[in-house]
Amino acid sequence: MWAGPRYAHHLFVHGQALAAELQRTRLAPAARISVLAHGWYDCRTQWAGAQDEEPHTVLFFGRIKAYKGLEYLVEAMPLVQAAVPDVHFLVVGGEGDMAPYRRLPGAQAAAVTWVNRFVEDAEAAAFFRRASLVVLPYTDGSASGVIAAAYAFARPVIATRVGSLPEAVVDGVTGLLIPPRDAAALAAAISGLLSDDPRRRALGAAGRQWAQQHLSWADIAHQTVAVYRQLAWKSAG
Repeated sequence: MWAGPRYAHHLFVHGQALAAELQRTRLAPAARISVLAHGWYDCRTQWAGAQDEEPHTVLFFGRIKAYKGLEYLVEAMPLVQAAVPDVHFLVVGGEGDMAPYRRLPGAQAAAVTWVNRFVEDAEAAAFFRRASLVVLPYTDGSASGVIAAAYAFARPVIATRVGSLPEAVVDGVTGLLIPPRDAAALAAAISGLLSDDPRRRALGAAGRQWAQQHLSWADIAHQTVAVYRQLAWKSAG
């Protein structure tokens, strides 16, 4: 982990797991850490337009980095297709090369749309609207704005138990949590939700409701101001 936190007067992180990691590695004591949620992207719904969900469509969205676990999604693709023959995968992201993943055997055995470039908000909204569900097969990481975006469009999330992702995905309520680096578990979770429309839609609706209650930008702003006021009071004292 980056050593910069040692030199910061105060730190804001997006999860209790991240705060605990900073303390465990002795990069910062608890008194210098505040936990704030990652606000949800309800602002993106203004670009939703008339685009509707496309049946059996799985979205992977974000930067193309090794820790995002895209290789495990590609490995899971033929397993999902065996259970849901008309499944369609949307792999959307920039800041990284998709070519190595496109050459993997699993990518040749399923219907995949690859979008390897930066995507503006309006187009991003269209991708989330098209999706039946959103996957985050991360092998490592901290928190994710992708979850916040999925909830804005009432899409359930399948994510791995890494970093603070489990703090943003209520297992069995707003989505599903699976082990990292487990293509079979990922495939089973995707196939299960794609094959159960009522459950998938209920999870998506619950995700949006949960985000309204826990990821409000107004609440985050109030919490941030409160921390700054406390720090200013300590500095003045």
